[in-house]
Amino acid sequence: MEKQKSRLRKVKRGYWRRKKQKDARRMNAQFELDPGRVYSDFRRVIHDHSEVAKPKYVHGQEDNESQRNVFSDAEEATTFWRTLWEAQGAGNVKAEWLDEVRDAIREKVPVPPEKDFELSAKQAKKVIMKKRNWSAPGPDRIVNFWWKRANCLHVGIVRAFQVIAQSDQDVPLWFTEGRTSLIPSLESSQARINGLSPV
Repeated sequence: MEKQKSRLRKVKRGYWRRKKQKDARRMNAQFELDPGRVYSDFRRVIHDHSEVAKPKYVHGQEDNESQRNVFSDAEEATTFWRTLWEAQGAGNVKAEWLDEVRDAIREKVPVPPEKDFELSAKQAKKVIMKKRNWSAPGPDRIVNFWWKRANCLHVGIVRAFQVIAQSDQDVPLWFTEGRTSLIPSLESSQARINGLSPV
């Protein structure tokens, strides 16, 4: 009897592990297609469980609002979007919230200087040293830990940034892109079966 109970517990643990992995893959795929929806789901869970210190995301509790806003046919969808995108003067360009958004952007994104700037290896090293060691690498596939220790490359980094900044050509898209992946949380897996952390 004890052996059967033990087997049953093993099967149950395997089922939850596979379910957790499947949910993580589904969430990653959804995040790649529509990050805003994933974050809105997280915000909804936090709002619904505001009295709980650590709310849990449970797959399957889809928002009823998403089902309410589904178009009944293609004609209805076409009409809806045509009124938004093709109408001249649609929307209020003097809305107060637009000014708030512009101010927030100006706060976070400094205006680029008109004149050329001089970047030193010391300044570059200071910025590089602030980076997290093992965060996800960029297109070069080199983590920050190694960039910090490769002091001889800091001069080359400075030179590359200055050439890009002084060039008349647009900055390549890969230079400003990032990639975010949701991975299973490493905290106690028993306590957070559906926990995901953005990386």
